[in-house]
Amino acid sequence: KVGLFFGKIWVQIMFILIAGFSIFFVVLVNNNRGNFEIRKGVFVESDGFVQSIYKKAATGKNDRGKYYYEMNYKYNTDINSNSIGNDFIKIDSCFFPKSFNPETPKERVGDIIKLKYSKNYPESSKVISPNSCTKSGEGVVLIPTIMMAIVFIIILGRFLFWYLSTIDLLKNGVFSYGRLISHKYISGKNAHWKLTFEYSDEGKKSYQKTVSISSKGEANSLMDDSEEALLYSYKNPKKVIFFDILGGKLSVSNSGKFKSLMANPYILLILPLLSLSFLLWAIKVFISVAL
Repeated sequence: KVGLFFGKIWVQIMFILIAGFSIFFVVLVNNNRGNFEIRKGVFVESDGFVQSIYKKAATGKNDRGKYYYEMNYKYNTDINSNSIGNDFIKIDSCFFPKSFNPETPKERVGDIIKLKYSKNYPESSKVISPNSCTKSGEGVVLIPTIMMAIVFIIILGRFLFWYLSTIDLLKNGVFSYGRLISHKYISGKNAHWKLTFEYSDEGKKSYQKTVSISSKGEANSLMDDSEEALLYSYKNPKKVIFFDILGGKLSVSNSGKFKSLMANPYILLILPLLSLSFLLWAIKVFISVAL
């Protein structure tokens, strides 16, 4: 079972993606710890000084001719003295307003603005007044989080569907052999092999099953014998799985019993376990920072 469910290439890729997204998410959250603290109320209110206000052109594909204003400001984070040493002076920026083509800001260079900055990460700040000046990073964590959740749901949904479907066939499927009647290689960006097999059910009724294989190795494994062992659903004979591409280097004897060609199939558990640890790490970091 280990080789069967974790030996597929696309399953291994799924766990690599989960690990990669988890690491990316942790880096993103750590870079926004100050913004999280401000939202949680762990901040210091202070005055800021407007350094510059720029009119900038929007860079979006559908935003030609539109523009917005960016305001750069500085503030002193030394709350214990009046020191203005470079170590305590922070520079940040915000944008006027949330929509394009705004009115010219009333603020001018040298004006005092009200802001709050993170107590433990003072380089992160948020303008209080004028409240129309929003931070460029707002939503930078929320949007990737939503995207990651959608990706995880899609990947996990595909895996569960394939898993349940395969389990059902392994438990209740009918053993048979399929004969390759046609094969075609389709080149291009999504190059793959298109193989068509013919097989019969217990009632000697013939069926055809066409599969698309992107892996050259799997395609060759389905074309190396005159007949290929398969399982089909008794209720829906067109629902088929082929033994040679189940994953985990499994083969089947003439009696229909499984046997693994791997010396130690449990080595396939290394990547899923690492992926799970990265995911749990990402969840732990998010909870510790955001809650």
